[in-house]
Amino acid sequence: MPESFFILSKDNLELAKDEVIAIAKTYDRFSKSKSFSNLVIIQSTTSWEKIANRATFVKLSGQILRKMSGLFLGEDNYEVLKNAKTFACRIVNLSSKQFDIQGLESSMGDMISKLSSAEVDLKNP
Repeated sequence: MPESFFILSKDNLELAKDEVIAIAKTYDRFSKSKSFSNLVIIQSTTSWEKIANRATFVKLSGQILRKMSGLFLGEDNYEVLKNAKTFACRIVNLSSKQFDIQGLESSMGDMISKLSSAEVDLKNP
């Protein structure tokens, strides 16, 4: 089952969490959720876009792709790239550890552009 992440506004945090979870459960009563501070992870058959479009307190959201090898080699996940014309890579560091985020985004973008005909578009992916 796909996993989505939602980074919430810290204003009215409990209300924001309840809102995202309730929206997910409205579409998929079997959805599961985990939350850490202002991050909510939803496991659901409902797309993250559908949930984010209805949520008021969501600042950033997307689909969680766990393994790079699985992303590109797995038949189920290839659909993400198959018909894409453009893409953008964003990495959000939610830990206290320091990473070269720009380098990671660049590497991911390079791999995607080699495996797909999609072009980078940072303004309207």
